[in-house]
Amino acid sequence: MRKALRAAAAALLLGAGAAAVMADEHDDARRLRDSGQILPLEEILERIRGRYPGRVIEVELEHPHRGGYRYELEILGPDGIVRKLRVDAVTGRLLDRGE
Repeated sequence: MRKALRAAAAALLLGAGAAAVMADEHDDARRLRDSGQILPLEEILERIRGRYPGRVIEVELEHPHRGGYRYELEILGPDGIVRKLRVDAVTGRLLDRGE
């Protein structure tokens, strides 16, 4: 989320230059997906929706310092609670969740 917030703030401050940075991150995610290094976001969402219904309000692909990729999802549930889920982008395994 920090990376997404920084990118959004930069976009407001820098205009088109920051948009190019966000596009680069999107291109990196697409390249990783197309090469089979990570699962497609659509597949991750299909797996999650059964246990965590609601509206996805934010998604970020992270590469933690320990290695490996993970998706960080924020889902607004039908009960009005926003849940933050971290999912291994390679295996699709739920790593942790918060409310």
